[in-house]
Amino acid sequence: QKLKKKQKFPKKATLYFNTGGSGYALSHATLRKFLTVVDDVEHCSSNEKTSAEDVMMAKCLHHLGIRVTDSRDRQARERFHMFMPGRLHNWNI
Repeated sequence: QKLKKKQKFPKKATLYFNTGGSGYALSHATLRKFLTVVDDVEHCSSNEKTSAEDVMMAKCLHHLGIRVTDSRDRQARERFHMFMPGRLHNWNI
């Protein structure tokens, strides 16, 4: 599932995740699998209140055996951005 540049959180963790600010791109097969476990409190933290939905999504997909990938293009340019373009260019906006 190519989402965004993968990150580790926290630094020593083994779980990688894609920042979720810009949304997700999932295949139909992945979405179908995700829907079967979305309410799994143990593996998908469905009852947890957090702003780290990207980490929770990765945790849930990891439970399903689905790993995130780096989705930058061949020139290592980001395809997905969690900030508005103006904010990427000028942090004072």
